[in-house]
Amino acid sequence: MQEHRSFDALYDTTYTVSGPRDHYREQSRAAGFLLERCPEFKNFYSELPTHPSQTFRFKANDKLPRFVSRDFDPSHHSNSYAECVEKSDAANITGHHRYKYFRRPLLPGGPVALAPPEPPPPAPPAELPPGTKVTTATQSDYRETESQTIPYAPDYVIAEPTAKQAHLSEKYHMQDGLPEVLTLQHLTYTNGLPPGLAEVEMVEKQRQKRKFEANLPPLNDLNQLPLRQKLMEDWENKEWADREEEIKGLQDERLEVLQRAIAVREMRAEARTAE
Repeated sequence: MQEHRSFDALYDTTYTVSGPRDHYREQSRAAGFLLERCPEFKNFYSELPTHPSQTFRFKANDKLPRFVSRDFDPSHHSNSYAECVEKSDAANITGHHRYKYFRRPLLPGGPVALAPPEPPPPAPPAELPPGTKVTTATQSDYRETESQTIPYAPDYVIAEPTAKQAHLSEKYHMQDGLPEVLTLQHLTYTNGLPPGLAEVEMVEKQRQKRKFEANLPPLNDLNQLPLRQKLMEDWENKEWADREEEIKGLQDERLEVLQRAIAVREMRAEARTAE
């Protein structure tokens, strides 16, 4: 089947559409529209959105001469199914595609080999008795590091605290009897997990801070507000001092690494010079 040309609705007398609506639709689809820019001379140098310097409008892209009629001619179009069947010559095989209806496939001279039948689908696995352990998948130690993702952490539900849990929560000053392990939720794989010495020190500092906050004078005691403020300022100064000491330790560690790298470079340079 060949695609119709752009203006078959106007030139081809055998081109059939369902009605005037489709006739004019084919004309608009073939011609199309152009987006034309129209300057506004009163607002030529304006940059305000309320007074634009130019507007846009659609312009018909009519490439046909004026003497070609654009009107719908109902005499070329049948309105009933019987008239369409009567005028149709679809059953007449004519034209340059006629040879396709008389072409036979080229078969090989010998017997035709049929494709082997597809094997039957595998039988479903037999149901195992309850309690049987089966290994469904294995994972090798040799894999790409880029495929390592953060391990899955399921949601948790806090059960009713037992006597031991209540004692531990009171000992470490946890609010609402929550387990202390929930204070480590911010730790992730390769970012604090598996835990090391730094994480243990962080847990100890959190325990000391909760104990300090629990032993502060209450806020409703106005006579002890100056004491509370002084204790909090002293604790804040202590935290700043610990942070500065931590930063100094990191800087000393980096400096030590740099010194070792320089020493190795000098040793290699001396070895090359000695050769």
